[in-house]
Amino acid sequence: MRLLSNRNLSPLGVSKSILHLTEGRRYWAHSSYNQVGMGRKKLTPDLLGDMAPLLDIAADDLAELTGVIPEGTPIPGLGEIVWAVRRLTRDQVEEVSEFAKSLG
Repeated sequence: MRLLSNRNLSPLGVSKSILHLTEGRRYWAHSSYNQVGMGRKKLTPDLLGDMAPLLDIAADDLAELTGVIPEGTPIPGLGEIVWAVRRLTRDQVEEVSEFAKSLG
């Protein structure tokens, strides 16, 4: 969770991002992500797999750091995009999002 906060993603931002990344298949309340960060809730392979694209860290490295092997296929370049938009305003992020949607 600290790595995600370095990318200006709060637990609420993580919750919303994963909801969009998984196309609505997974939604946890932001308080659940807080519990994972504090060690009160177990970090699961599927959850780490969902977070991996946001972190832009290789699966092997995440497994070594956490002791959990992430599930799923990473989305190439997503971490770079998250890093690049971290300082944009909300309006700018929405504009970029609408432009991306128009590209298909």
